[in-house]
Amino acid sequence: MTPMDNRYRVIHADGREGDPIGSSELHRLVLDGKILPETLLLDCATQQQIRADAHPSLVVLFRRMGIAAPAPLPEPPSPAPAVPPPPSLDIPPPATNSWQADRLRLKRWLGVFFLVWLTGAGLWLLGANTPNLIEGGDTALAQTITTIGVTLFLSAIVPYVVSLVFAYRVQDKLNRAGLYRWGAWHVLVGGLILNPWGLGFLLPTRVLLTANKIERAERRGAPGSGKAL
Repeated sequence: MTPMDNRYRVIHADGREGDPIGSSELHRLVLDGKILPETLLLDCATQQQIRADAHPSLVVLFRRMGIAAPAPLPEPPSPAPAVPPPPSLDIPPPATNSWQADRLRLKRWLGVFFLVWLTGAGLWLLGANTPNLIEGGDTALAQTITTIGVTLFLSAIVPYVVSLVFAYRVQDKLNRAGLYRWGAWHVLVGGLILNPWGLGFLLPTRVLLTANKIERAERRGAPGSGKAL
């Protein structure tokens, strides 16, 4: 028996199967518009489902009637492969109690010390030499400048002490972390021995430069950056 002699059941949109019918009845249903190219037919002999436009005689009939099967829906584009985000170049902020955070505090306070110290020294020298620089200069003005300069120069002890405290904290944490071989005790001893208005600034400055060097080495990930200096 050829495919055109087989009997078929029409499968309706709701899934119901019609009674077995032959090719002539299929043709009539096509002409009546009750079978479309995409309608499913169940072959009673093979129990296989086919589209109506796959039936040998119906496909010819569809062509004669100028009926074409609806174009299949385009397949959705396949999702693009997930691209991992580039590694972030942002450097996380240092922890509040880390040596990096204390290094930043040391840097700020040491800057305040130098600003107050140098400004005071400059005004002190300017006021003291005003009568020599300007003949007949106002001595009251020179005295005022000198007083302001001396006050600033002496008040530099405040940011100096704060800088010394943070220098001690930075060096102590570096030593505990194994990043610096010397302990922090000599920072305080040296700060007490040296004149804070003279060479005392060398101690916190040296600690700051050492901490900067260690941090640069850690950022570059240089070999041996974790070894004690």
